Amino acid sequence: MNSQYRFINIILATAFGLILVYVYVTYIWGIDFLIHSSYQNVTVESTGLQRSLSEMSVFNFHKAMQYNKNGPGLFAFFYIQMIGRVLTVVIYRKRVIPTKIMIWDLILSTGMFILFFQNFLLLLF
Repeated sequence: MNSQYRFINIILATAFGLILVYVYVTYIWGIDFLIHSSYQNVTVESTGLQRSLSEMSVFNFHKAMQYNKNGPGLFAFFYIQMIGRVLTVVIYRKRVIPTKIMIWDLILSTGMFILFFQNFLLLLF
């Protein structure tokens, strides 16, 4: 179970890290890798989200909120998850990861996901 948990943490930390690198690179290099909306002249919940995440990558909170009010929360989710998963792998590098840690990780990660993605999840219902 521990090796699978470590593997999942490495995969997730890498995925979250790549997301953060992507939004940073699109901002710093001014590359237009924006995912364009198929909606024309319509504002949806995700409008401006990528620009908001890019602004968050350089800690421009005010501008991030202007682009999309959900951006700072999603950025926080990705950042906290990446740091938490890296720390878990490093701290428990050669030790057995207690089951309690895995259970708390599941509870906290699920709670954070629901909290930070709630506006998008509500659109599903």
